[in-house]
Amino acid sequence: GDLKISSSGTLRLRGNAVSIQNENQTETMAFFTQNAAAKLYYNNQEKFQTTSTGATITGLMTATTIDGAAGDNLQLDFGTL
Repeated sequence: GDLKISSSGTLRLRGNAVSIQNENQTETMAFFTQNAAAKLYYNNQEKFQTTSTGATITGLMTATTIDGAAGDNLQLDFGTL
């Protein structure tokens, strides 16, 4: 892959799979695969992943506003309240 910083100051990472890791390469912060998932990590634990139908969040999600149309696909799982 390539690492390119353009004259406009844009950083471009190029490759079919791109990983962002800490300096010692012991923790992954983000991983992107062409035509597949984009993954974000917190403390080396996967927390967010895109899928072919949307996204998967592992752990607690907090939002101040939720807006949009879900149609017939709306699913809410509140677990044990």
